[in-house]
Amino acid sequence: MSAHKSVDRKMSVYLIATLIICIDIGLMAWVLGSYIY
Repeated sequence: MSAHKSVDRKMSVYLIATLIICIDIGLMAWVLGSYIY
């Protein structure tokens, strides 16, 4: 039971990290785009 919980927690952490990275890349691309154009 606890092992499954730890796996669930790890998955959620990976999900949040991926989301933050995607938002970060999107923001950087938007800033660079507005800076270039």
